[in-house]
This record gives sequence, structure tokens and C-alpha cells, in this order.
Amino acid sequence: MPGLWEVPAEVSEILALAKQILANTEKIMTEQSQQQADINNAVTAITNLLTDLGNQTAQIQADLTALSQQIANGTPVTTTQLDAAVAGIGAVDTALDSAVTSLTTLAAPPASPAPATPAAPASPATPV
Repeated sequence: MPGLWEVPAEVSEILALAKQILANTEKIMTEQSQQQADINNAVTAITNLLTDLGNQTAQIQADLTALSQQIANGTPVTTTQLDAAVAGIGAVDTALDSAVTSLTTLAAPPASPAPATPAAPASPATPV
């Protein structure tokens, strides 16, 4: 029988398990916090990219309109810079396609399991 101030062994074991559970919970919460921070940073980066793409698209459209106007006015247009810009846009397009594919794969919900097929009803017992 334990003394007056002595903790029974079972209580000590329970306390040790509770401490281990607390340590594991803190570890899980820290990992979840880091994952949430990573997700928030990714969302911010993607949102900024989309804003930039919108701005760049508007600028490209304005530039193409200006080039078309120059051609319509009979002003010669040097295509060296245009060719370089198109090549750069092609590289960005390829990289963006790849990034979107990766993101779509990551964001795809897991396949749901096929519904269970109901068992055939049991046949009635045959009298003997």
C-alpha cells in the first residue's frame, strides 16, 4: 500500500501517458500551423500573380493596339523586340501550364469509394 504522499504506480503511468499525449498534440499543432502558413503564403503568391497577369494582359493588349495602329498608319515596325517578347511569353505560358497542372493535381479531391453493392436477399429456407 502506498504511503500517504506516494502516488500509486497506475496514476504515475497515466500521468506519463497524458504528458506524452500533450507533447504529441503540441507537435501536431505546430506542424498544422506551419502547413497553414505555407498554404497562406502560396495563396498570397498566386493571388499576386493573378493580379500581375491581369495588369500585364491589359498592357499587352494596349501595345498590340498601338502596333496595329502604327501598321495602319504606314509606320514601319521593327519586329526584333516583338519576336523576343513573343518568345518570352511562350516560355511563361509553358511554365504557367506546368504550374497549373501541378496545382490542379494537388487540389483534386480524393476519389470517393464505389458504393457497396447490396447483397442478394437470402432465399427462404426449404422445408425438409
